[in-house]
Amino acid sequence: LGVLAGGIGHDFNNILSAVTANLSLLIEKLSGEEKDIAEETIKSAEAAKSLASQLMFFSKGAAPLREKTGTHKFFENLFNFLLRGLSAAKNVYIEENLNGIEIDRGQITQAISNIIINASQAVASISNPRIDIRAENYYVNKEDKSNLSSGNYIRISIKDNGCGIEEENKKRIFEPYFTTKKKGNGLGLYMTYGIVKNHGGYIDIVSQKDKGAEFIIYLPALSEPFKEKKDEPLSSSIKKLSIMIVDDEEMVLKSLSRIIKSLGHDFFQAKDFQSALEIVSKNKIDLAFIDLTLKGDVDGYFVNAKLKEINPSLYSIVSSGYSSQGVGNYKERNFDAAMPKPYKLDDVKRIISDYLNKDLR
Repeated sequence: LGVLAGGIGHDFNNILSAVTANLSLLIEKLSGEEKDIAEETIKSAEAAKSLASQLMFFSKGAAPLREKTGTHKFFENLFNFLLRGLSAAKNVYIEENLNGIEIDRGQITQAISNIIINASQAVASISNPRIDIRAENYYVNKEDKSNLSSGNYIRISIKDNGCGIEEENKKRIFEPYFTTKKKGNGLGLYMTYGIVKNHGGYIDIVSQKDKGAEFIIYLPALSEPFKEKKDEPLSSSIKKLSIMIVDDEEMVLKSLSRIIKSLGHDFFQAKDFQSALEIVSKNKIDLAFIDLTLKGDVDGYFVNAKLKEINPSLYSIVSSGYSSQGVGNYKERNFDAAMPKPYKLDDVKRIISDYLNKDLR
């Protein structure tokens, strides 16, 4: 079942990549109502990513793609977005000098979103509904009796005054397919538990029936706040690059090639290892987008290693819709960056901008 789910998730993300890549490119050329329609469509495609995420958890192929994050700004934007439109009274407290964290932003967004959705449903039928959220620094000493190892954490509390959870259900709340809702699928909190665990964190719940519920997430943190660098514009020295795409899916090759061409760069397409080897042997390639899961006996890790033997200065980007190994450890496998599928024009721009600006830092 896990292999089947992973295969479906991989194919689904490849299809979504072609959709989001082409739409994001099209949006740049549209205006007025046509642009609005395209933007609505791409939002729908992005929403479909959550389905792929669920499939990945069954396949155990959803390793976090971590990056250091400025915590206060991240949580402020996230809570504002997730609480927008809810009729319940809302109270949010974010400690001013939160320590930084190293997380997969998309996964943590999904995990917290699942809890807030549950909270909003729990208070939907009561008078004076309320949701309280806190994010603060938390330190565990060696002497503390805790499920956590000693060190720095961010403690995130999401509390509602809704219907609460019965004692016998608290033990099963994070099991897959367990739900007390008529229309629930029992996957949301299961995903949340898996995401937090994969980040080295812990999740706890305090609740009584008819007295509300509080979900508490602990995420390992840095020892001090992390100040994110400001987005750097594309290097002013508009250098024409030679970029190779290694992917066995025709629709991915075409959509990513269109984006690269639109940005004024040359592109080369390789559907397999031998084609990629030949291209790098005959051309000075600056960047290579390499799919991690290729048909045949080789994977993206092997391809990357062999290409860098020929061209050690090659800037390689791992891109994958699914892999049992995941892309979370890309730096350990000598990749320079990662771009999970599905992606858009802005994601490709960011990768190229990082490459062009890397010598200026």
